[in-house]
Order: sequence, then C-alpha cells, then structure tokens
Amino acid sequence: MPQSSTSSKMDATAFLLLFVIFGARQSVSQDPLTTPGISLDEWSGVYVEGEMVTITCTVSGKYRDKTYYFYSEKEPLNSGQITTKNNIGTFPVTGTNQGGQYRCQYGISVKTRRLLSNISDAVTVTIADTLKTPRISPDQPSGVYLKGETVTITCTVAGDYRDKTFHFYRDRQRLYSHQIITKVNIGTFTVSRTDQGGSYHCQYGTSVNRRQFWSQPSAAVTVTIADPLTTPGISLDQRSGVYVEGEMVTITCTVSRKNRDQTYNFYREQKLLNSGQITTENNIGTFPVTGTNQGGRYYCQYGIYVKTRRLLSQRSKAATVNIADLPKPNISVDSSLIVKGGKVTFNCTTPGDHPGFTFYLYRYGEANYSDVQTAAARDNSVTFTVTNIDHTDGGNYTCLYKGDVRGRLRTSAESDPVHITVRDKSVALEAGVRSAVVLILILALLGVCFWKKGKCGNSREMRATAPPSDETNETLTYAVLNLQTKPRKVGGQRNIVRTFGEESTTTQW
Repeated sequence: MPQSSTSSKMDATAFLLLFVIFGARQSVSQDPLTTPGISLDEWSGVYVEGEMVTITCTVSGKYRDKTYYFYSEKEPLNSGQITTKNNIGTFPVTGTNQGGQYRCQYGISVKTRRLLSNISDAVTVTIADTLKTPRISPDQPSGVYLKGETVTITCTVAGDYRDKTFHFYRDRQRLYSHQIITKVNIGTFTVSRTDQGGSYHCQYGTSVNRRQFWSQPSAAVTVTIADPLTTPGISLDQRSGVYVEGEMVTITCTVSRKNRDQTYNFYREQKLLNSGQITTENNIGTFPVTGTNQGGRYYCQYGIYVKTRRLLSQRSKAATVNIADLPKPNISVDSSLIVKGGKVTFNCTTPGDHPGFTFYLYRYGEANYSDVQTAAARDNSVTFTVTNIDHTDGGNYTCLYKGDVRGRLRTSAESDPVHITVRDKSVALEAGVRSAVVLILILALLGVCFWKKGKCGNSREMRATAPPSDETNETLTYAVLNLQTKPRKVGGQRNIVRTFGEESTTTQW
C-alpha cells in the first residue's frame, strides 16, 4: 500500500475520534446537571418523635433516570431509607437523634459516564419531645358537687415547662377559653352552673418554631351535680320539752325526702353526741336523761353518700330539753298528840319559790296512801286542818306538790313524814285533872309566899311610923286597896301608872 494512502486513512480515523469526543463534550456542556432544590413537608421543619418526615429533592428539567443522595450533617443516609420517584426522593424520621441539617444531590448516567449534580442547600429538621398525655382531676375527688358549689377541674402536665395552652371539653364539646386559667403545668376550669355536670377531659398544646402541637386527650372524669340536702326537722316526744331525771327522752329527726342509707348526727349545744350516748334507728334518736346536766338545746343533722362523697345537711333548729328539778316540800304539825274528836293542823311548804302549785296531804294507812286533803297554795305554803279526829287518823303524814313547768305537769318528791297519835277523851280527862291539881297546888304555894311577904312588910312599916311610947301597946292593920297598873302617855313619853289605894306613883320608861 502506498505510504500516502495509509497516511490518509490514519488522518481520517483521528478526525473521526476527535469529532466524537468533541460532540460528546459539546452535548454535555449544552445540558449541564442543575443544582436540586430541597424542601420538607412540614414548613416549620419541626416534628415529634415517630412522625414521618418527608424530604423532597427536586430537579427541574427532563425526567431522566436519576439517583438521589441524601445527607445528614454531611453524612450520607442509607439508601434503603430513601424512596425515589421521578424527581422526588423521601425518607422517614423515626427518632429524636435524626434532627439536624439535610441536603440532597442527584446523579445521572450518560452512556458509561456517571454525572453528579451539585449538593443542594440545607434544610433543618427539628425533632420536638412528644407531648405527654395530661391528667385531669376535680378538686372534689368524688366528682360530686352540690348546686351552688364551685367546681374546679385541673389539667396537669408532668415535666414539660414550655408555654402551653389548655383546652377543656365537656361531653366532647370544647369549652370557652375565658373560663380557663393557665399557669405553667396546670390549667384550671371553673364550673359554676348547675347544668354543667357530665364527662370532662382536657388536652394541652405547645408551639415549637411556630408549629402547634397537641397532646393526646386525658382520661375522662365525671362531674355530678346533686341537689342540696333539705334541712331536717327535730321534735321531742314530750311537746313541753320537760323531763325529770331518769326519764327516757326520744328525739325524732325528720327528713322530708327519704334517702337511701342516710345516717344521723345528734348534737347537744354544739357538741356531737357519741354513739354511746344515743341510739339511732331510721330517723329516730333516743337517749336517757341521767342528770340535770343533760338539759339544753339539741340539734340533728343527716348525711348521705353520693358515690364516695358524704353530703351533710344543715343542722335542724333547736329543740330544748328541760330537766325539771322540783325539790321535796317540808311538813310540820301543830301537835303530835291529838284527843279523839279534836283537830290537827299540818303545814306544807316548798323550800323554794314555787307559787301556783297544788299541794296534797297523804296519810299512810294499812294498804296504801290515801288522799286526805288538797289545797292550792297562794304563795309557797299551805295549811291542812283535819277535824273530828278518830283513831284511824293516826299515823304518818306526808305532803307533795304538783305544778305546771313549761306546759307540763310535774310532781315533786314526797316530804319527810310526821307522826300523830290519837287518844281517848277519858285518858285526856285524867290528864287534865292531874294538870289542874298540880296548878292549884302551885297557886296555893304562891299565895302563901305572897302572904308571908306582905306580913313582914307591914310589921316593918308599923315600927317605922309608931311613936316609941306606943310601939309595944298598939297594933295596926294595913290593907292594900285598888292595886292597878295601866299605861298612859305623859308628855309624849310612855308611862306605867301603878295605884295603891289613894296614892299613885308614875314611872317613865
């Protein structure tokens, strides 16, 4: 082959190779790989743990086959987590450690050459803590309230001190926010209307980089609005309220509306009576009065259980118990020895000021007490006179008195007894004769004494007035005439005038 022909073939081959290389370069340079864009499905870039994060790597231009690469903080992500479809690549975020900056890149193959685009700008993924489920609770643990009571429901969050907004729901209907007060981890809602019973739950929300997150709803609590308990009535078995020591007092506590399993409390003044002092059955309470110190004002109250809350009624009005203390009277008799056919007088007196009572005199006979006489006292004393006494009237006598104490008839204890003895007239006559004889003897002795005294006085007077010559020859007789003693007034003073015959003396005193 001529050398010129061989040289021409080599030049043609070289020219063709240069044309292909130049054409390929020219083709690549005419369609360079554009820098992809990157974006998040949540514009704020904030997610909570467990949420799916979708990162989109977008390429403009033709939809040629591409391979996408994602980087977290410049570290390539496992391609098994990436889903590629046309111009979009996605991957999920499942843990809090997957927050940070993310970029993407894509590549294509041109014949046997692998071409890669520039890396995109970064987007930031923030993984926020999962919001905890709050706890709801009413201020009354039982959830039972009386009409008119204020119900405070509290929504509590543990361990999350970010700014929060609380929402409350009643029967799945959201309640107005102006009724809610929020303070750090606690939100409270006040129920003041009687128709706001029902099922309540709450939830809270917080904002991270302008994204609002809401917790799961709390468990529900039930609020029950109950009617107030009616005030009971109280009464005593004695309408007057007057009792004597040792009597049984029955107090009745009456409720206008029957409630199941209601219990009662009884009070004396302001002190609760313990179970040892009072017996309760249904709506009746009883207790024994053992002393005057158990008088006073008594009240009652009842209670019922609604769920686990014990509701108590208002106390009743007062019922006053008066323990009557009528002391026994005193009795006296004018004589304990009475002649048959005569009379005897008894006097019965109360030791205190008890006017207006009726007194009774009793005699103790062989069988029982018999009513002898009844008299009403003007003051606090009465006199009984028993006439035409017989032997059957002898014995012990007592008295007592009865009267109205605060509308109830009360009876005192009996007095101590007094005893009278009835004797026949003959016995009494003998006693009278003996008494008369004794009296006559006493008068006789007094007369003798007065006579002797008068005789001695006359002898001395005669000796004082007779002349010496006549002293032994003449006997004088002295007579006391018209002996009187009577009072009269002299000069405003009381005087006693004694007159002896025709002479008188005046003594002032």
